[in-house]
Amino acid sequence: MQKLSLRALLAAVGALGVCACSGSGAGDQGTCAGVSAPTVLTLVNLVPALGDSVPNRDIVHSFSIADDLVFSDIALAYLETHTAGTPEPALQFTYTIAEQTTDLTSSPVVWTSAPGHVELGAPLVYQTPDGCAYELPSPLFSYDVTAP
Repeated sequence: MQKLSLRALLAAVGALGVCACSGSGAGDQGTCAGVSAPTVLTLVNLVPALGDSVPNRDIVHSFSIADDLVFSDIALAYLETHTAGTPEPALQFTYTIAEQTTDLTSSPVVWTSAPGHVELGAPLVYQTPDGCAYELPSPLFSYDVTAP
């Protein structure tokens, strides 16, 4: 895996990269997985959806985390089948906390090689201060880009 030179600049909550937002749910002490077997987070509203084919213009990446967590940053990596080059500008995510989800959205990007395939993962395990560990599903984004 090759690391992307991008970071989502999110709220600085928790020194270890992720924070449970309330006293119930994903961050419950004693009921969560540790680093050796992290819990895979539940994502909804993934755009572009896995397997989509989209024109290579103003592509906005977004997803919602259905678990009760907020990330302080997200490191992404190109997976083996990625052929679309690099995003311009670099992917930057912002977030909002909704009633049931944490919603992450990127600025619009184009890829330097189209047609191509985008395959991005988040290879890190995120840990809360109470020792709970989480990871994003892999791939996080997997779709084809066509000429604009």
